Amino acid sequence: MALFKKKAEEKIKKTESRALAAVVPVRAASHAGQAVIIRPKLTEKISFLEAKQPVYLFEVSRGATKRSVAAAIAALYKVTPVKIAIVRIPPKKSFSRGLVSYGATRRKAYVYLSKGEKIEIA
Repeated sequence: MALFKKKAEEKIKKTESRALAAVVPVRAASHAGQAVIIRPKLTEKISFLEAKQPVYLFEVSRGATKRSVAAAIAALYKVTPVKIAIVRIPPKKSFSRGLVSYGATRRKAYVYLSKGEKIEIA
């Protein structure tokens, strides 16, 4: 009987995690089952660029497109981006015990807004 109870508990946990995923706002803007926007990034370069025009930097998934990023920004922050530039971050090289390995390639998106709009990043 313990085997059946274990399966029932796992099924309950899966449904609870799906319900929580529906509440999380990042999952609302997904592309092929993955979140488009992974996290916002604050850098020194962005603070210099923001003096001229509101610019925000986000780390995005590798399969994200400009349109999917624009839709995710509109859904999460209720603003419409004017321009989006997606840049590839090359993999980092690491050495361990004489072997060379590479990390995963990542992408980041520069999101430009019009003069009056802004995004609150906590």
